[in-house]
Amino acid sequence: MEKETRFGLIMAIMIATLVGSAIPGGRSLKAAGTIQEPLLPNPPVIARSPDEQHLVWAQLTPDGKSIMIIDGQAQPGEYDEIHHLVTFSPDGKRIAYMARKGAKWSVVVDGRAGPEYLSLSYLTFSPDGKRLAYGATKGDQWFVVLDGKEMSTLHSFVAYLTFSPDGRRFAYAADSGTKQFMVVDGRAGPEYDATGEPVFSPDGRHIAYVAMDSDKKRCVVLDGKEGEKYDWIEKPVFSADGEHIAYSVRKGDKSLVVVDGWE
Repeated sequence: MEKETRFGLIMAIMIATLVGSAIPGGRSLKAAGTIQEPLLPNPPVIARSPDEQHLVWAQLTPDGKSIMIIDGQAQPGEYDEIHHLVTFSPDGKRIAYMARKGAKWSVVVDGRAGPEYLSLSYLTFSPDGKRLAYGATKGDQWFVVLDGKEMSTLHSFVAYLTFSPDGRRFAYAADSGTKQFMVVDGRAGPEYDATGEPVFSPDGRHIAYVAMDSDKKRCVVLDGKEGEKYDWIEKPVFSADGEHIAYSVRKGDKSLVVVDGWE
């Protein structure tokens, strides 16, 4: 009941803000006898934290700048654009979003804007919310920014930024322009035509992903070792203790389940 009441109050604050409040950029309901539209970006930016305790949205100031509103409070910083994808930490205590000034974008974390880049992607918090990673570019090549530090390796693109459940390990898929590969704890793995999203075991000791080679066959790569190839493989899953792995496959006209390498 307390959670519902809090969220209801936040919603009431938001509605009041959109139709005209003391928050910068708010408009009154009536102006020259007509009802005014709320000053919102297009597309609108609105998000709710995973624990449903916080509501955020972007609002335009009278001069067309975008500001972020968190629980009814205007945050510092005015931007030419705030991207509509807002990222919360799993516990809902931290928030990150991409904002643009001129031609440069920066990641705003907990109200503080980071370095400026030409493009950004894949804002990802660790499960405990203590770490943050994202892709960035200053030109044609992409790199990963991890814990506020730029990783030195450059790629044609980066994707699937993933932390282990305990937040200690980190992996992402990278594209060299002709091949794709997985980078795990800073080390590049074997190259393939395509790689899927990495999956860590619950204890963080193992990592697996689906990879496809030039023959269009797919295999599961477990801790850097390739399994048997199939026509199709679904995303693998680990057991709760991390000791076993299972995934469904297609082999010709048969659909099978593979557990620890056994069909």
